[in-house]
This record gives sequence, structure tokens and C-alpha cells, in this order.
Amino acid sequence: MLEPAAGVGCVRKEDGQRDTHQRRADRAEARADAIYAEHDRQAADLERLRSELATAQTDLAAARADGENRKR
Repeated sequence: MLEPAAGVGCVRKEDGQRDTHQRRADRAEARADAIYAEHDRQAADLERLRSELATAQTDLAAARADGENRKR
């Protein structure tokens, strides 16, 4: 069994218990996974909004053309 150096919070035990650094790494990995998931969600939202905008622009152009045709 390794004993911690003065002021160090990392202890490895022979029974396989994870040390403080491994727990920190696991938490950091979980945060990174959450960030990637949020990025993917936002990217999907952006694509949906782009599609809605394209549809709205097409509808607007059609309405304008219809309005111009009715004036004639």
C-alpha cells in the first residue's frame, strides 16, 4: 500500500480502489460527455431552425409573387 506524500490527497490501495486522480478523471470525462451531448442537441436544433427558415423564406417569396400577380 502506498502512503500519501505530505499534502497529497492521492492514495492507492492494494485492493484496487481507485485513487483521487482516477475519480477526478472520471468526473472530467462525464462532464465532457455532457458537453458533447449538449453540442449535438444544439446542432440538431440549429439544423431544424435552418430548415424552418428556408421553408419560411420560400413561403414568403411565394406570397410576394402571388401578391404581385394579383396587382396586375
